[in-house]
Amino acid sequence: MLDATLLLYNLDFGTADALKGLCGALNVQWREVAAADFALPLGALLGLSDARPQPGGRPSAALCAPFEDPMLVMANLLRPQFDALLQGMRSQGIRIPLKAVLTPANVHWSSTRLHDELAREHEAMRKKD
Repeated sequence: MLDATLLLYNLDFGTADALKGLCGALNVQWREVAAADFALPLGALLGLSDARPQPGGRPSAALCAPFEDPMLVMANLLRPQFDALLQGMRSQGIRIPLKAVLTPANVHWSSTRLHDELAREHEAMRKKD
């Protein structure tokens, strides 16, 4: 079974350090994802043995291009951990607009594909406001 884990992307030192502190307090593991690993499926980054790339073989270079935006992926957090993490982030002023929860629908996506989808959704929401 997958432990509660955060995947951290492109965070500055202070933000990463604060999130790691929250993880420790909430018994949540964390992993900083390097740009070299952005092509791997999210599930593979989390050590899921059945995580495979999408049908069609290796993702194209366009789907695996590095990105610079901070991003956070939450996997297998219990509801109290999830709520406490978000509350802790708010109380510490940690702002990461691109956040996602690992789901059966995105477990096989590359980090870049998830980033691009989140960025599109974030931009659409921003335009609504």
